[in-house]
Amino acid sequence: TRENYGKNQFGYGCLLARRLVERGVGCVTIGNGGWDDHANIYDEFGTRSDRADQGIAALMSDLRSRGLLDSTLVAFTTEFGRDAKLRSDAGRGHNPRGYTCMLAGGGIQGGQKYGSTDASGQTAVENIVSPADFHATIAYALGLSTEVVEMSDTGRPFVLANHGKPVTALF
Repeated sequence: TRENYGKNQFGYGCLLARRLVERGVGCVTIGNGGWDDHANIYDEFGTRSDRADQGIAALMSDLRSRGLLDSTLVAFTTEFGRDAKLRSDAGRGHNPRGYTCMLAGGGIQGGQKYGSTDASGQTAVENIVSPADFHATIAYALGLSTEVVEMSDTGRPFVLANHGKPVTALF
């Protein structure tokens, strides 16, 4: 089983996530050490992406085979997009105009893509989903209201997903 997930921190995190979900834990977060390759992208990116591919594939397969994928939402995302072109130091800067996120299970219809970027991968141009919309889609999958106003301890109003609209076409 460990071989399937990968004998590394991310693989072990995915295996632990599966075990926690099997036992009814409602939310699990797994880190992959970040994707902030501002320089020397070739040093670590391939290893990190291979680990992510292996761990996520094993997690999805195991959740499906155990009948848990339909009731478990898997979200794979980064904190920011990256510039499409490498800089002279073999790094990439931040890019808020276009990046990829993945949702699976939890009612999401598999085998689809939603949205696209321009030919360079730099800017979203079709079916643009804001971070608020992405969070609203997660809330929708979890059955959470994005309309309820909660007050923080300091008296500030808080609305889940910051008034984003769920992408219901994914379900």
